[in-house]
Amino acid sequence: MSNSEINKLDTSRYPQIEPNGSLLVAWQVKNRHVLVVGGGEVAASRIYHLLNANAKVTVIAPEINDEIKEREEKGLLYAVHRRHFHPSDLKLYETKKLPKLNNFSEDEYKKIDEWIIDSKFELVLVAIDDPIKSKQIYYLAKLQGLNVNIADVPPLCDFYFGAIFRKGFLQILISTNGKGPRMAKLLKDKIGQMFTDVEINKVLENINSVRQGAREYKLQGSENDIIKKRMDWMIKVTENYSIKEWSKIDEDQIDKIVESYPGELPKFPL
Repeated sequence: MSNSEINKLDTSRYPQIEPNGSLLVAWQVKNRHVLVVGGGEVAASRIYHLLNANAKVTVIAPEINDEIKEREEKGLLYAVHRRHFHPSDLKLYETKKLPKLNNFSEDEYKKIDEWIIDSKFELVLVAIDDPIKSKQIYYLAKLQGLNVNIADVPPLCDFYFGAIFRKGFLQILISTNGKGPRMAKLLKDKIGQMFTDVEINKVLENINSVRQGAREYKLQGSENDIIKKRMDWMIKVTENYSIKEWSKIDEDQIDKIVESYPGELPKFPL
């Protein structure tokens, strides 16, 4: 079905479907094993982003560049193996027996979490100048149910690396779905100019403090109706103040905002 046919069918009051995009998600790799095959500039770029996300990075390559060497010397990498890739590397840390899930107990859940963290590669990233070997690694990894990215080969990628703007807690990913990586970088730089004079960490910390206050004092609980009320109220609160106003709010004013629930929100200045 073509895009125009889909749009003709999509006449509801809900957001219109725009097919052929990517699912942009904030993938959590903190304390998870990630395998990087390659030791050049592209591999170093991948490693940079992985370390920012607190991944446990294992590098396999006969040679590594100066940037990766520096990361290794600083103890930032989980392991570096100066050799060529071998198929068994995909199970490099799977030395423990796979735990069982029989009773669906908290103890079983904990053992599974530990096994995933200790034993399983969350991602496999390949950045080598060998298209035949790269393709082999891709299919070896897919047979094991692993998520793979082969640098500069979009058909052999379960996910792409976009241009990332980062300022403290704020991260913005820009993806062109592999069509124009350079343009993604130019757009990232343009977005960066918008936040030059904004204390974005203060903004996000203040919003989070209001959310925590609502959770602890006004909208306690994990029932679905409570969660929905909390989310609806936080949308209203977040939109009630500008970015610059959020950056100027202090602890006492945060308390005033929380205490205002379920009534009218106080106007700025509070």
